[in-house]
Amino acid sequence: MTSEDVQSSCTFTADGHGAKPVSQGTRVSRVTVSKRLHEIGLFARRHAVCVSLTSTNRRVRLAWCREHRDWSMDQWATVLFTDESRFSLNTDSRRTFIWREPGTRYLPSNVREIDHYGGGGLMVWTGIMLDGRTPLHVFERDCDWCEV
Repeated sequence: MTSEDVQSSCTFTADGHGAKPVSQGTRVSRVTVSKRLHEIGLFARRHAVCVSLTSTNRRVRLAWCREHRDWSMDQWATVLFTDESRFSLNTDSRRTFIWREPGTRYLPSNVREIDHYGGGGLMVWTGIMLDGRTPLHVFERDCDWCEV
């Protein structure tokens, strides 16, 4: 495999193709492509999965962080952070691998964004504060924070 072939393989894999599709149509095996990609520092990994954030959401979050970065412990003692997570009972049929360099997991090109879950599942909700936490609440259906 020439250096031009490696560069061509890297170009294709950067577009989300795996080693097998890259090697198809050539006399180069998938294993050879994988070895060459490893030599130049690329490794097969799953996409990071996260909820999509709009540029507006990002700006608002950054502004909030800047407004609160100098808060005292007394001010933080009055804050309750809450979160909920949905756990799907269905398997993810889109388990694909991408070739990426170490330390690039959360670059936009390496993230598969999600905005919904299909099928049955559980919703869990909890909160944390400076001196403790809330109980963990488990729901067998989707719910709104108002219902907790």
